[in-house]
Amino acid sequence: MASKQQASDLARALARAQASGLTVIGQGHMQATNQRFFLVPSASEPGARTHIVTSDERHLHCDCAGSLYGQSICQHRAITHQFLCDERARKEASNEEVQRALAESEAEQALHEAARVLEATLNAQAPKARGQRLGPRLRNDQRAFSVFK
Repeated sequence: MASKQQASDLARALARAQASGLTVIGQGHMQATNQRFFLVPSASEPGARTHIVTSDERHLHCDCAGSLYGQSICQHRAITHQFLCDERARKEASNEEVQRALAESEAEQALHEAARVLEATLNAQAPKARGQRLGPRLRNDQRAFSVFK
């Protein structure tokens, strides 16, 4: 926001839009210009008319009479502004989750790599005698083993 006046105008327009129950009901990109657009129902003609709010990445423009005749901020632009702020907050939260997951994944990979290095080091330090078995039997165990006990 550029000024306190604009901030208060936006707050008033947003309060009117929320009192009217306005929400963004659709969105997309225009093929010719690739501008984002949002569909917001009319507050004065609910169910009969839908206004198009376009974004040029810096400003929002609405096709309603209030915007065309100089009203500072219409309800449609205010509710679209709120929608975009909520969308940004969701994306930032998602980015934080992705960054945490990546950090955990990298830590887990580093842990697995350290375990592989440790296992290789331990295997290299303990030379195996020929015929030596790996397992729970002791080397000096001379008892006979039978499956028919």
